[in-house]
Amino acid sequence: MSATLRFENLDAGHIPAILEIEQEANGAPWSEKSFQNELSHPHGFFLVGLDMGVPIAYGGIWMVID
Repeated sequence: MSATLRFENLDAGHIPAILEIEQEANGAPWSEKSFQNELSHPHGFFLVGLDMGVPIAYGGIWMVID
């Protein structure tokens, strides 16, 4: 593991790099709009993993209680 790996909340500046990863990693990739929607989702929690400031990982959940 890199000594510079850190996690932070998704922001709009992360989206272009995430879209590149998404195209390679996901057989049904999310659109840019889908990631933009996560920025203000009231029940969403979305993190980006950064290595030396570069997004290399991401993931999110929705906290919903039924």
